[in-house]
Amino acid sequence: MTRDDFYSFRGGPDVAYPLGAMLCEVVRREVGYPGLMQLYEKLSGSVEFAALLTAEDVVRGVAGLPAVRGCAFGFATRKDPGPSC
Repeated sequence: MTRDDFYSFRGGPDVAYPLGAMLCEVVRREVGYPGLMQLYEKLSGSVEFAALLTAEDVVRGVAGLPAVRGCAFGFATRKDPGPSC
């Protein structure tokens, strides 16, 4: 989910914040706190930087983590992660 996706999500931030929190928890479970912090450092910056991120940038960031598998990659790529999620 990009910054623009977040703010244009149906239901607005009231819906997007809980979904974002759930995605963070899935990523944390998959890669642990070190991996989550690595992803945070890759994808955080100024408002201008965040506005320029594409969905592909986010997918590359998640896919580049050493332990990504299953649910976290499926959510990040918007592909069906399978029944285990």
